[in-house]
Amino acid sequence: MRQQPSGFSHPVPAPILTFGLLAGLLSMAGCGAPPPTPDEAARAILASEPFRAARVESIDSEAPGRCQEASSAQAGWDRWTSLGIARLSEVVTATGPVCRLVVDEVFRREAENWSHRASLASSPGYEAKITLPVAVPALVRILEIRSTGLGVAEAGFEWQWRLNQAGQRLGIDTKLSRGWTQLVLDDGGWRALRVELGTR
Repeated sequence: MRQQPSGFSHPVPAPILTFGLLAGLLSMAGCGAPPPTPDEAARAILASEPFRAARVESIDSEAPGRCQEASSAQAGWDRWTSLGIARLSEVVTATGPVCRLVVDEVFRREAENWSHRASLASSPGYEAKITLPVAVPALVRILEIRSTGLGVAEAGFEWQWRLNQAGQRLGIDTKLSRGWTQLVLDDGGWRALRVELGTR
């Protein structure tokens, strides 16, 4: 039997060669897309809709009758007026007296400045409501990042509410909470596909 000269190996079958090449390419592609850094994850989270939107508080803007009776019947009116956020104003209409809740100028201007961050509902009765943006989510730190596939990762983070003056008056809770996000890599970099603010 003829022996093959030393230094030469047996030819590799084509299917095995093809499989090896594909595995190598996939391995190289995986190496070319590492999970996002904490800074990249933070930028993606801050650009997401939940972090651009403000938390809002809504309350009825008017009620029929005199303010003395209307105030006690309307949930939240006494609180808003006692905190100095709004005052009551009584007007006479063709159908009788109406009591209106009027937001203080400071908080009204603040609400206008934050209006681009408040998604106001268009549900029936919305016009008869006062809607004040009171807080926005603030990212505190990235807790962990875990790759879940090629160009896909998950990240846990801590966040808290950042309050404006109305939020401070209303005593919105600012304790730390934990959230979670799914991140995907596209041509523009990492972006948050899904963000859940979660609870404490």
